[in-house]
Amino acid sequence: MPNSIQGGLVLLGAVLLSAISGSSEILEAGTMIAPSLMAQGQIDFTREKEIEADAIGIKTLVSSGYDPYAMAEMFNKLSLDGDPRKAAATEFLRTHPTSVNRAASALKQARKLTVKRIPDSLGFELTKGKNTKYLWPSTPEKTNQYF
Repeated sequence: MPNSIQGGLVLLGAVLLSAISGSSEILEAGTMIAPSLMAQGQIDFTREKEIEADAIGIKTLVSSGYDPYAMAEMFNKLSLDGDPRKAAATEFLRTHPTSVNRAASALKQARKLTVKRIPDSLGFELTKGKNTKYLWPSTPEKTNQYF
């Protein structure tokens, strides 16, 4: 049952119980809980759509001849920039899945596809290394993590 319906039912139940018991505290509790349930439902819906969009993106990568594992690698690189403790602590408040969760989901999706991985050429690796200083200018450790 979607959270918006649950929130509405909680509010309706609170109104009925409050009317029957004559207690305004029940109504107050219901009016506090119902919007929270509805908001959580919207957040869950948004996360679900983001994962779905990632899956479509991976299929698009494959149909265009690109490596489907690249998306998981990109999300892993994005996750290196943030504090994982902070991300985990606030995940339930986020409208999008964390980069770590998106990387795991993208990796799972990529494994379902049958794709022949083509190793990167030496020229590509050299160009990537040359451009790394512009993409990750902070520390040698971050550069090593990039590769």
